Amino acid sequence: MRKLWLLLFLLLVEPWDARCQLATTPMQGSVAAGDTGSHTFNTLVFKGVTISWNAGTTARYMMVFDGTAVPSNGIPTVCTTTQAAKCLAYCTYVPASTQAPGVFVLDFTQHPFFVKNAVTVALSTGAGCGTFTADTGTEWFYAN
Repeated sequence: MRKLWLLLFLLLVEPWDARCQLATTPMQGSVAAGDTGSHTFNTLVFKGVTISWNAGTTARYMMVFDGTAVPSNGIPTVCTTTQAAKCLAYCTYVPASTQAPGVFVLDFTQHPFFVKNAVTVALSTGAGCGTFTADTGTEWFYAN
């Protein structure tokens, strides 16, 4: 009888493969021809991005904007609690962005952040995170 109870307990507690499979997250990204400098993702949560390029000309900065498009070239407005559309939510230097072909991966799945409008990721050739100058090259942007 003890073995029967043990078997029943194991059947109820054992995590079966069918219950543990992860659901796939749809991939969003650039079309086959690529994008010119930026891509808007249909999401309000930034979990990371993969950017690739064929031409490396100058140092680039990856900027994440809260908006459905990039702002005009110049000094971007930084997001605050009263976020304006097209505000800068995040910025980082893209290492090896002068080399081609190249790829840059940023993974925020453990600590995603939220925006109010949409996530737009852009590459900037400006002088650091304080100046946005839209990259005119063709890049491919992908995210889950």
